[in-house]
Amino acid sequence: MTPDGRRAVSWGDDKTLRVWDLESGVCLRILEGPSEGIERVRGVHVMPDGHRALSISSDGALRVWDLESGVRLGVFVSAAPISAFASFSGVLTIGTDAGQVLFVETRNLPPGPPIAADTGDAAYEASLRRGLDLSRLENGPDHKETLAHLVAQAVHLEKIGKTDEARLLREEHDRIDPRVAAQKTQDRKALQMRSELRGAMLLARVAYQFGDYAWVERLLRLMVANCFEVPITRCKLCLVLLIQDRFTEAVTETAAAWEQRAEAPSDVVPRIPWLQLAALYASPGREAGMDSPSAILGRLKTALGREGAHKDEYKRQRPVAIHLDEEEKEDRAAVCEMANEWTMRTVLVHLQPRLSAEQYQLLAALDAALNDATNLPALDQFPAWRDAQPEPL
Repeated sequence: MTPDGRRAVSWGDDKTLRVWDLESGVCLRILEGPSEGIERVRGVHVMPDGHRALSISSDGALRVWDLESGVRLGVFVSAAPISAFASFSGVLTIGTDAGQVLFVETRNLPPGPPIAADTGDAAYEASLRRGLDLSRLENGPDHKETLAHLVAQAVHLEKIGKTDEARLLREEHDRIDPRVAAQKTQDRKALQMRSELRGAMLLARVAYQFGDYAWVERLLRLMVANCFEVPITRCKLCLVLLIQDRFTEAVTETAAAWEQRAEAPSDVVPRIPWLQLAALYASPGREAGMDSPSAILGRLKTALGREGAHKDEYKRQRPVAIHLDEEEKEDRAAVCEMANEWTMRTVLVHLQPRLSAEQYQLLAALDAALNDATNLPALDQFPAWRDAQPEPL
């Protein structure tokens, strides 16, 4: 959007830029080179003067446009794909995927040849064909967007008298429409199932608070079987098993959670070795598959050194997922809220009679560090922590 709020620049899959009057909703001009089509645009930035715009394309080129005349003022191509750019005081700063930062002078650029907007039938047909090709490539043939492109192009071809080609597109549409409808039904069922599983997690939290661990375990195992937030759910299941002194099963769950750590939020990853250490300390005998305390503490050292590993830090840094729909946003918020109720403290208090004083104090200090990074220095008082060497995750 221009600084005065009167115009906006949009980009689309038809490889064009469009300048819009926001008050009337009219498209003022289409920016598209007649001999040099723009590759798919990945982003647009309107410069502070409100008269020029920068576009970055999938071909790695960055173009400067005059919004008043539609003239392309310059094209800049780097050796590596462009990942970010910004403009200030006539200097264009470009960041590339290769880690380079380039500075380009944009003042006094000589104007290129005028770029006239072509709104004729042939240009519109070419734009529709590009959109359909891109949808097939990116979304596949069995997709609702591809269906929409097929209909739009068929309507236009019928309008300009290309009825045979239009008929073929409509036949293609009729072939894939049932598959798209079936997929939509499956997606709706999956969304309903996820909503039901979210409700089950709420029930599990209430049952956990009331100490009905058999019911909690049943609900959590149902969620694991349906692939719902699996690493988090396995950690909660491990808490329930430890409270019931079922150490062999707890070790199995923590091992499975560790195998799936790549799917876990950053603040959940260090909680898995904490649970492994608690199970190791409290178990009356060394369970099969258990690592040594020093190896577990080494993983914890590495995990706690990563960004977002602490609950307070993760809450501050967690990005807003604007691409999620409302149901998924509610899902994510509910899971984050519920995670606060499944604390390690309950398990630690239960296990205390089985632990030595030093083991209990170390687990308590680790729990404090998991929640707040400022508690990390307190761990240095424990020889086991000081002597542990960081382990790769």
